[in-house]
Parts: sequence; structure tokens; C-alpha cells
Amino acid sequence: MRILLATRNNDKFDIVRRLMEAAAPDAQIISLSDAAVKGEVVEVGSIRERALQKAEFFLAVLERLDRVDDFDAVLAVDDGLSIDGAEPDPNSKVLADKLLAGAWKPGVSVDVVRAFALVRVDEKPRIETTRVPFTFLGNGLGVKREPGRYPLSAVLAPIGSTKPIGQWGTAEEDEFNSRHSREALLRLLH
Repeated sequence: MRILLATRNNDKFDIVRRLMEAAAPDAQIISLSDAAVKGEVVEVGSIRERALQKAEFFLAVLERLDRVDDFDAVLAVDDGLSIDGAEPDPNSKVLADKLLAGAWKPGVSVDVVRAFALVRVDEKPRIETTRVPFTFLGNGLGVKREPGRYPLSAVLAPIGSTKPIGQWGTAEEDEFNSRHSREALLRLLH
């Protein structure tokens, strides 16, 4: 199964590609850059709505380019943050900046809420949402957000751990992420 993953964020692409390949070993995940697919979507609404907007937008781009047969589906992901039990906020960049700047104290719970939207030609879109629970360790190193990177991996640790996810090995990180996403991805694909 060839799936176009609608993101230009390298870290997000790597994480989602590994998650998808673990859930569906026959899946081949291709980035927008590798597929030479361009376009910018205006995202509004909830995390689920934004993921769906991206997936539908890039499916429409493939249709306009007469390349829809190049892929079995388009997958889009939108992340949000839920800090200290609050409703997930789709403006994760602003919240990440505030978190990194010290707006919350170390020890606060931070859930990464991720919506996956999968669209195929002539099928009803599928959307699944997952939550990955973390604890904020603080930002003593002064980590800042950079384009194409996910800065929170340096300051978030799974609940009960003091080791940030960014210091884990790939296999350990994949197992942790898969534990929180595998069932939702299997429902999405089948």
C-alpha cells in the first residue's frame, strides 16, 4: 500500500512513517517532498478537522496533477497539546513555545493529541485520534522550536520516567509510540 503522508516536518514524517510501518508492514509511506507534491493548505478548526482538511487538500492536488493513481491513500496528521488536562488545543506551536518558555512548571502533564485522517478516492474519510501522555521535565537547556523539528522531545518524558523521549533509542521510542497509536492506526487502515 502506497500512502502519501501530507507533512513537510521531518520529525513528524519519521515518527508517523515508523508508526504506520509497524501497524501495516506492507505500507510504503512517501513524503510530500519525495513525491514532489506542492501546495499549502489553510488549516482551521479542531485537530481532527485540520487533519481532514490536509488529507482532502492533497488528494485534490493529486487529482489535479492526474497522479491520484500513484497512491492508495493520503494520510494527514495534526497534533495538538493538552496541558494539565485541558481540552486539546490545535495551536500546538504556540503552546509549545509557552511550555518551553516556562509558562508551566516541571511536572505538569502534557498529552500529545494526534489526529490521523486517511482519505481515498470515492471512499468516506477515516479519522482516528490518539493521546500520548507525558510529563514536562522543564527546559533547563533553553530548547526552542526550529522549523521541521519537534522540540518537545527534549523536554517531555513518558509518565514515570525522567528520561526525555529524545534521548531514547529509536526502537524504544517506536515501541512507546506504537503502544499509544497501534490500535487506532489499525482501525484507520482496515
